[in-house]
Amino acid sequence: MSNGKDSGSIIPISGIIALLAVIGFTLFPQIPLKGTRPYSAEIQHEPYDKVIARLWQDPFDAVLKHLELLKKCDSESTYLMDQTGTDQCGKEKNGEKDPQDSQSKLKNEIEKKINNNGEVTVLGVMVPGTEYAEDKENRMRQRYAVLSGLRSRQFLPEDSEHINFVFLTSANKQKNKQHLLTEIMPYEWFTHKSGNKKYVLLVWLNEKTFRNNPLSQLSCLITRLSIEAKNFKIIGPWESQTLKNMLSELKNDKINKEDNPIKKLKGLRIYSAFATADASGLIEEYTATGNGDAEIRKIFNYKDIIFSRIIGSDKALAEKIVKELGNRRVAFNDKENTIILVSESDSLYAGSLHDVFHHELSKQINKTAKTEKNKGANLVCISYLRGIDGFLPGEKESKADKNEDGNKQNNKSGFDLDKLAKPAGTSQYDYLRRQADDIYHNLQRRHRKVSAIGMLGSDFHDKYLVLQAFHQRFPQAIYFTTDLDAMWIHPANLQWTRNLLVASYFDLTAHNDLEDANQESIPSFRDSYQTSAFTAIRQAFPDKQQNDRQCIPKLFEIGNKRAVNLLEAKNTTNYGCTLRAIAVMAFLVLLILFYANSNVNQAVMWIFKCRKNFIIIIFTTAFVILLIYLFNIYIKPYFSNNPWEEHFSLFDGISVWPSNMLRILAFILSVCFLYFSDRSLENNRKEIENKFCFNTQEKEKHDKREKTKGKIIRYLKRAVSYNFLKEYKDTNIAELWYEYKTRNKWKYRIVWVAISFIIYFISCRFILEAFGFPSSPVRGDYSYRITYIILMAAIISFSWLFLYVFDLTRLCHQFIVNATENKPIWPPASIKECSYGIYENICHLPDNKQVQEKREKILEEQKIFLSEWMLVNIVAKRTKAVGKLIFYPLISWVVIYIARHSYFDDWNTTIGLTVIMTGSVAITWMCALMQRYDAENLRKASVSRLKEQQMRIIFSKELEDLKSQIELVIKEIQAIREGAFSPFFQHPVFRSVLLALSSVGGTYIMEYTNIFNF
Repeated sequence: MSNGKDSGSIIPISGIIALLAVIGFTLFPQIPLKGTRPYSAEIQHEPYDKVIARLWQDPFDAVLKHLELLKKCDSESTYLMDQTGTDQCGKEKNGEKDPQDSQSKLKNEIEKKINNNGEVTVLGVMVPGTEYAEDKENRMRQRYAVLSGLRSRQFLPEDSEHINFVFLTSANKQKNKQHLLTEIMPYEWFTHKSGNKKYVLLVWLNEKTFRNNPLSQLSCLITRLSIEAKNFKIIGPWESQTLKNMLSELKNDKINKEDNPIKKLKGLRIYSAFATADASGLIEEYTATGNGDAEIRKIFNYKDIIFSRIIGSDKALAEKIVKELGNRRVAFNDKENTIILVSESDSLYAGSLHDVFHHELSKQINKTAKTEKNKGANLVCISYLRGIDGFLPGEKESKADKNEDGNKQNNKSGFDLDKLAKPAGTSQYDYLRRQADDIYHNLQRRHRKVSAIGMLGSDFHDKYLVLQAFHQRFPQAIYFTTDLDAMWIHPANLQWTRNLLVASYFDLTAHNDLEDANQESIPSFRDSYQTSAFTAIRQAFPDKQQNDRQCIPKLFEIGNKRAVNLLEAKNTTNYGCTLRAIAVMAFLVLLILFYANSNVNQAVMWIFKCRKNFIIIIFTTAFVILLIYLFNIYIKPYFSNNPWEEHFSLFDGISVWPSNMLRILAFILSVCFLYFSDRSLENNRKEIENKFCFNTQEKEKHDKREKTKGKIIRYLKRAVSYNFLKEYKDTNIAELWYEYKTRNKWKYRIVWVAISFIIYFISCRFILEAFGFPSSPVRGDYSYRITYIILMAAIISFSWLFLYVFDLTRLCHQFIVNATENKPIWPPASIKECSYGIYENICHLPDNKQVQEKREKILEEQKIFLSEWMLVNIVAKRTKAVGKLIFYPLISWVVIYIARHSYFDDWNTTIGLTVIMTGSVAITWMCALMQRYDAENLRKASVSRLKEQQMRIIFSKELEDLKSQIELVIKEIQAIREGAFSPFFQHPVFRSVLLALSSVGGTYIMEYTNIFNF
């Protein structure tokens, strides 16, 4: 009798993922920092040329705020005397101080330190001088970087709380005048920590002030400060246009004039840490065959000016990007392929950057073009004006913007569609959106695809908007840009910036091998230009051990938590990490098998059953360990030391190896599930045959029927046909069972599964071609081949497992259908074995002819309802074993699904791939639902036949005792809750749906773990 329970469990995928997420939330959180410093309500006023400023503040902004405060004090005439003889605004009691006198004061400070046997070096840092928010941020960043560089050379500020300034023009003597950034020059003093009277005067130079005639104006500044040019060092210029103007000044000044101010710059040192335009955009007559940096140095050396280019040109960055695109199999020779360049058009730097990338891409396209007619990939260029968001200096945040920010918590998209759609106002959102839409629809009509999109510009905020606009239309494209910025890896931006390629000369952190053993750690910066300025300071003030290092372009990919240097080789053969990964994989396999199959215990017992099995396991384990060792010694170092192959990284989100490990796990699970399924069904078959006492007599009848026709014909009919052969429809249950058993043999199944496998793969190919193949983020040819082999192994093993389970459910369905159509006929031995003492219940009757006839009638009627009960039970026991197998392809499917998650790499799921993955699972669910439907029909048919029997004997006094027995059998049949008769919430279909949903939900949990740095 049935106990009403369906044993077995499914693997708790959602529980495991939730546990990992909790571990990530607990151990690796990125909780927002909350300061405890109180706000200062009052401003303490200082002397006129003393400006309160932290070391990280923008020096120009601090001076402007100081001057605005002085202007406010003048207008309100609120002079309060303090103990030092100055008023509240810092002006002297006996007359106002002339602002122009500050230049003389600075000159006197320099002369005083020099006369005191001091060594003074003037360090001028050129920074952007506009009032835009991005330039203000750049000034703050550069001050942080420059001061960090000076600190690394043991130069400390004399006054860490204040900054001084001077006016560059005499027009500032006017009272209540609106001061401009171009009119002031902040400065600050630094002293060497050793006390050897080495001083650095750090002056902040506004790029706008020195843009037109930069060298001439620098010469005038040196004259005002009365310092030799050899003691003056420049970190700059900031813009490539200023560098071009410097070169123009030098080339136009070939006539040696006595009053030429540039002659006074002999010995001046310029460290170009920001201008990256190629020499072709800086020198008009420059030929691409020459060395651009050498040509630039030659022009400066003509006037004895020492020029050092700390940061390289954009040409080398473009070459790295183009090579990486080819390494990622971007089809430059495919005329159906399109590459888009979206570039800023405001400045010389932006134009030069666009020209360099356009030239390198065109050269690669022409190089790989197959014929002259086929020009290769299409190159589409789009331009925009800087400041796409339309924000202007001095504008305050509107109420609409505040409401929009307040609604971001309820609106995950973070923007207002109505506002974005309006083609009016200062913002250029609509231009950008329409450009992306027009290209998308135009390429769609011409059946072309976009493989790569470049964002070229000087402003992060603009490039981020371009990335959003085009990523929505072309999610499978490879996106690339220049200049590494910490904003690319901010958790709030990773939705768009993940797997972005960034070419840059510097990382956000300088290498520790540049540091001396006794010095503090190098800080981590916000962008690569800070690192460039930091490096320039260290070269401007070299120590004895300092060696100039060649600036080599780097290539980064934005990961889950950091920007990973793709071209950095990892010289290691340590196999401990891989051993740990293999151990984790083995643990997952055992865990899944433990929850998925009860035969694991039998497998463990099989290992220790005899010495031979134990030796086999020992040698297999040793062989696997040897493979792991050889992998780490010979294979892994090749990929680790080859910068153009895929990196080994588990949690950075830029490597396919975690996905490959999961696919290997899926392959192992599929093979194990095939084995355990076969063993489980064989054990179930033996159990059923023993329980229902199928003897050899029925088997002999089945074998005799097999010999009536040719073996080949019967083999082909069994292998190809979907239904059972017609001659088995009206036979007894035993013969039907043996036919079902025969069809479950691999020699018959292999043909049907192979044919289904071919049809399945052809269908998948057709679907992928119709909707587009998903892109692969693999780098390098060897990595791609290995990934392809692993992927095919996982897919083929999963497909065989899926089709195997489908074939099992198909045969079980046909067995149930054939058994339902007619009254079940059981062998006498089976009836006797399952009668539960019915014969003993009637043996006490007298032995005469009348009683014998009655006994035979009773036994005949009892045989009928026992047959129905036995039929339902055999279906319940068989479907219990077959129904559990539906979880096996679901578990492998979940592992393969998780392997394609974007947490590991830039995997994307197209519509065609979604149809294939969900279609396979849907077919399995349909088979299970069909099995349940067939089982319920069988139960209804059995109950209907029993009720007919009950109605037939209800008027027979001789058989009236059987009415209660039939009623009991009907209740027993209706109470069976095993196999396909189990309640819906315990049914394999329902559980498998929960498993699939838990895996999908688990992947969303993985998305949130990115934010928590897990």
